[in-house]
Amino acid sequence: MSRLLRALRMYFQLLYFERGMDLIYIANTGPHVDAANAAGVDRIMVDLEVLGKKERQGHLNTVISHHTLDDVAFVRSRLTGPRMMVRVNPIHETSVQEINDVISMGAETIMLPMFKAVEEVEVFLSIVRGRARACLLLETAPALARAERILGVRGIDEVHVGLNDLHLALGLDFMFEVLTGGFLITFPESAGTAALNSGLGELRGQGMDFCRRRISSWSTLG
Repeated sequence: MSRLLRALRMYFQLLYFERGMDLIYIANTGPHVDAANAAGVDRIMVDLEVLGKKERQGHLNTVISHHTLDDVAFVRSRLTGPRMMVRVNPIHETSVQEINDVISMGAETIMLPMFKAVEEVEVFLSIVRGRARACLLLETAPALARAERILGVRGIDEVHVGLNDLHLALGLDFMFEVLTGGFLITFPESAGTAALNSGLGELRGQGMDFCRRRISSWSTLG
């Protein structure tokens, strides 16, 4: 596993990236965390998001994690190299408690999914208060339409694009239609203007610049 990951990292960095890339692995069991430690994965993600996810993706063959707060503490205790990342639930009535709990358990980056408006992002940032890196997962149609305003909010450190939920929100048949349809052509510029680390799945930085160029090419075909 370690040799394969090193080979993949080298391949993508040589082909697409100038500033490198992060490998992010979702895990909550001892053997998987230990394997990630040994393989040189950059970040381990504990995935707490459950609110509304089964309703949105239950009919698809997608991974729906059932991680818990106990998993956050457990994974943190076993990490020897990777950094700790936690995806929380969308903003809801107990978000303050949830976010405070994962920060107290050692989360270094917190990812907010399924936001639609600037106000939700501002609430998220007001809870995090700079105690961890604030990462947005852009995956709703309203958030895509409002991306320039949202990414202009001070305090955001990273933004990733969630292709599964975004293609469902746009009524598309296949998640990569988000790319071929040209929806994300202007997204990297918005992220760059806000001086963010941007990502498509686990693609970040110069990888998004490559994606923008390739998307432009795809959009002119046929």
